[in-house]
Amino acid sequence: MIPLSRDDPTVIGPYQLLQVLGEGGMGRVYLARSPGFRLVALKVIHREYAKDPGFRERFRREVTAAGSVSEFCTTPVIDADFGAEQPWLATSYFPAPSLGEFVDRSGPMKEPELRALGAGLAEALSAIHQAGLIHRDLHPANVLLAREGPQIIDFGISKAQDTTRVTRTGAMIGTPGYMSPEQIVRERSSEPAAATRESRVGQPSDLFSLGCVLAFAATGSDPFGPGNARARLRRAVYEEPILECLPGSIRPVVAACLDKDPARRPSVADLLEKLSPVDPQALQTPRLRGELDERERRADLISRGPVHQLPEEDQEDQGESPAGKGAAGNGIRPPDSSSRPRGGARLAWILAGAVSLLTVGGILLAHALSGSDSGSGKSDTPSAKPNSPWSLTVSQADILTGMWSTSSHVVLGSPSGLTAYDPDTGAKLWSWKPPGNNGILCNMSHTTSDGIGAITFGTFNNTVGMEECDRLQTISASSGELNWTKEIILKGRGSTGLPNLTGGESLSIGDGVVSAPFAGGTDLLSVAVDTGKVRWSTGPAEPGINATVDGCSLSGLAQVLKGTVYALGQCVDGQGELLAFREGSTPSVTRVASLDGCARVSSATISGFMTANEDYLLIGCGSGSPASRVYTLAAGSRTPSTVDLTGVAASSIGALYKGDLPPVNVLMADSTLYLLKGQNSSLGRTQDGVVAVDMATGKQRWARTVAGASSVRLLAAARSDVSILARGAGPPALYNLAAANGDAAKKYELNTSQADTFNNPYESQTPYAVATRSHLAIGIPWALKPDQTVLVVLPVAPSVDVL
Repeated sequence: MIPLSRDDPTVIGPYQLLQVLGEGGMGRVYLARSPGFRLVALKVIHREYAKDPGFRERFRREVTAAGSVSEFCTTPVIDADFGAEQPWLATSYFPAPSLGEFVDRSGPMKEPELRALGAGLAEALSAIHQAGLIHRDLHPANVLLAREGPQIIDFGISKAQDTTRVTRTGAMIGTPGYMSPEQIVRERSSEPAAATRESRVGQPSDLFSLGCVLAFAATGSDPFGPGNARARLRRAVYEEPILECLPGSIRPVVAACLDKDPARRPSVADLLEKLSPVDPQALQTPRLRGELDERERRADLISRGPVHQLPEEDQEDQGESPAGKGAAGNGIRPPDSSSRPRGGARLAWILAGAVSLLTVGGILLAHALSGSDSGSGKSDTPSAKPNSPWSLTVSQADILTGMWSTSSHVVLGSPSGLTAYDPDTGAKLWSWKPPGNNGILCNMSHTTSDGIGAITFGTFNNTVGMEECDRLQTISASSGELNWTKEIILKGRGSTGLPNLTGGESLSIGDGVVSAPFAGGTDLLSVAVDTGKVRWSTGPAEPGINATVDGCSLSGLAQVLKGTVYALGQCVDGQGELLAFREGSTPSVTRVASLDGCARVSSATISGFMTANEDYLLIGCGSGSPASRVYTLAAGSRTPSTVDLTGVAASSIGALYKGDLPPVNVLMADSTLYLLKGQNSSLGRTQDGVVAVDMATGKQRWARTVAGASSVRLLAAARSDVSILARGAGPPALYNLAAANGDAAKKYELNTSQADTFNNPYESQTPYAVATRSHLAIGIPWALKPDQTVLVVLPVAPSVDVL
């Protein structure tokens, strides 16, 4: 992917552009982010097509038809604007390599892989054809090897393009080496009648292209040989393909697809029969799984991180922007060059826009948001009256990385560093910035231990377009003083891998010990808090390959409990096991227990999480939902307790956990675990109360429904109560539920028209809160726009009546 140039737009429709994915004859393709943090591939059509009077109608008709194509093996179209100055469409983004990329790096596929690939592509073509479409440009770059199976992209607009004779200089519709003979003859003819052309190019043309794709996957070469486009086009029409190197049983299948006569080529049903039997897991090789893991990690950090643009000196030859002149007001917003930082420094490009200011029971927080400044400038510190609510916006504090608290401090972490605030007045107490022009704070430990927290930080590498989180340090949450005179380097000797933003899955501190991500895979490192000396480290394994200790493969999930580093791994037959690292300078583990339901745990999926408080370890894992199994382990015990999930909205537990914040909808206080009560739907949208669990036994203490609530989010837990946000038919409100019996008391009622600060439809975007002695501090992970509220601090006992 390529950073945005200064001529690229920053916003198209509701989507924020992040990077350039590529450019083809039809348009320029961007990686973009929706307001709800969904990544999409957004294609902007070239101006020359948009000028054709009939193009927009054909484009609208074909994209509408594409919307009816099954999503099973194709990327679904999720949005489009046919009336924009330059029409565009958005499809789901898969963080997966193309077939061309994968074969170029890993070599030709074996027969089982080829059968699985062919079957997947045949099913996808069947769905496309059933919607009345023909792809017309199937080639290795348009096939993604996703975790769900092969996905065909870039369909649904080819017919609109095909019937528009305005093309880029010398361009043809299709890719030489993968075009059928009838498509080539049609393209090179001067027949004006679209009906005549359509009668000659149909579904068999796509089957020819599929045969070419299988030949490439089997050999790493185009079936009609190398050379310029003219030579390959001529061979496709008049010569036989080169198939000698294909596996014997696959060769006749591919040869049938490449028959010159469309009538003699197999149908999709015939092809599926010829390819059987198919092993559905054949494509998921260890090498592909490793690459998917890394790409998913990178996509996750991109979806949550800033937008990076090319340095100005590198942008001179980037070509004309698809937005071009006069794009503003047509759904495409060009960047504001007057406010853009210069050079290659990290650019925190966030969508401009306004968000409602939070009113808590009639207390307007607008003054707190803007501080005491009433002129043109904005203060980065709020000016709150004692014992009154206050808040910060993204422009004042940056986006949320994590939060800690002490009895008298709220510590807010962001990519630009750590800042501690007085919870009563909002006054800034101390701040720490990561060193370097491109410095970035990557992760914070879920909790502090004896007032000390652990952090990983590093720099943003503009060349590769991602964070390099290669340093570890500990810091006092009260004073902001660094605990070690020298940070720990997390790059392994002889390894090119580096931790990234998902390192929070193993960053932990407890009773004098730190665990942290190491190198570029699932390796771990442990450090003594008092001396800053490395106790041990695993690996480093090669990037994309799981680290192994004593025959057990590490998942990347780890936490510290009472000075012992616990990790989730796989030892036998893919079964998940809880591992405890022994004392000593050489990493060695004890198998604590086998965890039923924790098979195939991976740090790059949503199937597992770990977190801990002072006395208990919490492990969540499962298949098909974020946490269908939850276990607790008391300090010093070797027998995990299975948590009773009866009546628990299990699909919400740790939902979409990716390591940058603690698991959501999971709170621990002393020996009590709090979970959401509700139905176990796949989306977990019916949480109406709270369940309290005894962490020593896993048995439920009580379950309470909040009257009138249809949606509940857990915020923070203390020894005496748990704070929640509840929504229903009435105004949203904050409640405290007593730890002893779950009795609910309403604390704050939010003005409905201004409660959007806490409103987000995505399960992964749950408010995250910490508590001080007298305040509740709530962080908003989805706040990205400069004027959006990222932190709200509420007094436990407000000075005015807010109910």
